[in-house]
Amino acid sequence: TALLSLLEDSHYEVRARAVDALGAVAKPSKQEVVEALMACAQDSQERVRSAVQRSLALLALDPPVGQVVLPSPEPIEGLKSQKAAVLRRESTEQKQDLPPSLALLLNSKGFLCMSRSSKILMEGPLPALSVAFDALVAAPEAPVFWRHPRARFVTVTPSSVTQLCQDNAQRSCREVLHFGYEYLADDISSHLSAFALDRVAEVPLAELTRCQKVLLTFAKAFWPRAPHVLFVYEPNALGFEASALHAMLGALCAWSGGLLLATQQAMEGGTWERWSLEDVA
Repeated sequence: TALLSLLEDSHYEVRARAVDALGAVAKPSKQEVVEALMACAQDSQERVRSAVQRSLALLALDPPVGQVVLPSPEPIEGLKSQKAAVLRRESTEQKQDLPPSLALLLNSKGFLCMSRSSKILMEGPLPALSVAFDALVAAPEAPVFWRHPRARFVTVTPSSVTQLCQDNAQRSCREVLHFGYEYLADDISSHLSAFALDRVAEVPLAELTRCQKVLLTFAKAFWPRAPHVLFVYEPNALGFEASALHAMLGALCAWSGGLLLATQQAMEGGTWERWSLEDVA
């Protein structure tokens, strides 16, 4: 109770120390403490907000995620229709380079393609799902699907979240985007704001919650220009808690670019085009 009262202190250093102390001694099940910490995430002082990030990380909790609005991709020169294919594979082509599960799906459909407006859910058991996903996102120098040469394709997976954080543990969100794009420094704040990361722009990645690290991975994927097609592997395993995952899936579905989600967990509802894989021995 004494620590909670200090969260209202007029001196921000006192508030920040109280937040740190609560993170060290509180339990995630203590709802009153959790709600008080969440409220401090909106404090006007960066010192206090950083302390909240540390405390929530200690409690294995994520701060509330603000609205995420994914930037729209630019038009592709010479491609007028949103429904024109930017990725395609015909069933008449040789299939020696395809995983069996993907070859079977291709046979059943006649062709597989994606446009800039596609919303595709690729579902199936492991390891068929993993192998098929790897084939879809194969490097441009060894493609198994035709890709439009001027379209941008980006992939987000649980391992890409981990890799980004390992490579940039001591950098802040702003520094991650700034590196290599110094000439776009003035655009970084608005870009981070689109991914609900404006409040933690100066916080080192090592102090971010897993949810914020995932959001930064998406922000990096859309920087400095949005992709035309986004591949996401196992969104349930990225590290979002339930409400944040729901918010991100909503943002992805509302996004104007092409999207393919690969998951082994059934997802009901939505207006997905479904690519259902079978585990072929």
